[in-house]
Amino acid sequence: MNLNWYKLDRQELPQALMGETPLPGGNPSELTLADGSDVVLGMSPLDQNGTSVAAVALLGNRRAELFSWVSTYAEEIFPLTQFCRVCFIEDWIELDLQGMANLSIGRIHPIWPSIVLGEMLGQSDSTGEVAGTPLARATACFSFALARTTILYPGLEKAEYKCIERMEKVGREPRFARRNITVDALKRVWQVALILQKVPRGPSNLVDEIAQIVAAVNGKAAKLLTANRLLMSDSAEDRVVGFDEVVDAFVDMRDSDVVGRDGGAVALAAAALLVGRGTSHIQLLAPAAKLFPE
Repeated sequence: MNLNWYKLDRQELPQALMGETPLPGGNPSELTLADGSDVVLGMSPLDQNGTSVAAVALLGNRRAELFSWVSTYAEEIFPLTQFCRVCFIEDWIELDLQGMANLSIGRIHPIWPSIVLGEMLGQSDSTGEVAGTPLARATACFSFALARTTILYPGLEKAEYKCIERMEKVGREPRFARRNITVDALKRVWQVALILQKVPRGPSNLVDEIAQIVAAVNGKAAKLLTANRLLMSDSAEDRVVGFDEVVDAFVDMRDSDVVGRDGGAVALAAAALLVGRGTSHIQLLAPAAKLFPE
């Protein structure tokens, strides 16, 4: 990207972002903060009106001090993300973001809102009523962070893996509030979702498609489903009976190696989809959701 770079101290940042002071000339070729500056600010070239817009702020090792100072003494620019994209210098270099054609937003694949909604319901202790779930909970979901990464850095797999790696680190942090669904449980879903979002959609058999996805996520879950013939019935009543059988089988075997908790949870979610043949029938999951939120 054709950006002009400026090394700034924290005291210079508010005026620079608010456009209240002209920035000195300079376009450093090396993105470092070795001279003691707090921020490297990337500005767009001057337009026809002589104005420039902040595109990205690169932060060094003293970012915690910077955030603390901004929130205390420069509330008019807090948070920094209201003005520009905020990124660590090491990430900018490692991900080669300078080589990206632009900072455009990628298209939103419909798989991600579905995953975020599922995590919202699983992380809460609600009864599974979608209409009664506060939308604000979405931003607190692990899946929301990964979905946002896929949108901000389209096609950049290294960014997606780095996001997952950091969420794993956060999940292991003892000061972090315990969640009903862990990052480890979600990783299996994300790995499949990252692949599925690249697969063009076409006419397909829903039952076969669900079976293939379940097999990719967990082989034991796939075996538990295929062993139940009622789920494949044309009768809705038979499919509900088949779902109940899957629940009973999972509860009986959840502590064994036959299915395991991870496999059983995937089987339950898929079985609810099979009952409705495309609609989730999420109320069927309510009795088991308290024991197995994932």
